[in-house]
Amino acid sequence: MQRIENYTNKCVAVLLIALTLWSCTMDISAPSSMSDRILLERSSRVIELYLDDIRSSLTEDELPGFEEALSKGFSSSDVASRTLLEENGRQYLEFILHAENYENVDEVLAAGESLIDDPALLDQVKADVLELEQRIDDEAEIASRVLTGKEKKEFYAQLRKLVVKAAVLLTAAIVYACVPKLMFWGKISAAAAIAVAAGILATTIMSIIEHYHTDTAGAKVSFDEWMADVVKEPAAAWAVASGMISTNIALGYSPVVTALIIGVFAIYNIVEDVKTLQGYGKK
Repeated sequence: MQRIENYTNKCVAVLLIALTLWSCTMDISAPSSMSDRILLERSSRVIELYLDDIRSSLTEDELPGFEEALSKGFSSSDVASRTLLEENGRQYLEFILHAENYENVDEVLAAGESLIDDPALLDQVKADVLELEQRIDDEAEIASRVLTGKEKKEFYAQLRKLVVKAAVLLTAAIVYACVPKLMFWGKISAAAAIAVAAGILATTIMSIIEHYHTDTAGAKVSFDEWMADVVKEPAAAWAVASGMISTNIALGYSPVVTALIIGVFAIYNIVEDVKTLQGYGKK
């Protein structure tokens, strides 16, 4: 029951923010097209969703001066407005919105590449996304015990999203690692992008878990046992492995990144389920 409440509350929050942002930006299709005012409004609302997680995850060692800023207090609007004043600050705010708009992963990768000193770091992420398009679409069926018809098609869609959203999370982690420490507020904004990407990935993992419950209704089958059956299908095995490899690499970037991602996963109460999926994170 607690899992459902946590998940529902967060989804309601995301939906309300999305509706508010949509009403303010109906005629604007891309973050780069937004005025500074609209960009500040949108990015601060997205940052607000995970501001508590950011405050509890960042440390003085990772970001000198953070404890002082924390003691004085800062809002999501403060983070956005002060980021905008820093070098490349607008690009970091745009990246937050790209991370939120996970459906267009090419734009996320392009936005991230402009913020990374060594673009080669994104080569593997891009390769995974390209392989997703070429490989998983070629599979006519996804074997998942008794899932058939519409349910199987929906499960296929969730596996696709798992790979794409994990790639977005990894991109956000790389961007965060490349932010110069002198860019104080830009570092906090980059942390917000990680939290946003982790939350979006969590919703897909929750959807996969719901397929498990649907598929095993009334049967005493653990999530791990169900996954072992699912990944007998090569396309499913590849999708789960690719998504978890990206997630695991993101988790390993720094203690702060780890804390942010696990903290967000805890909101959705999926930490143990993610550990199960990580066991299949091998190609």
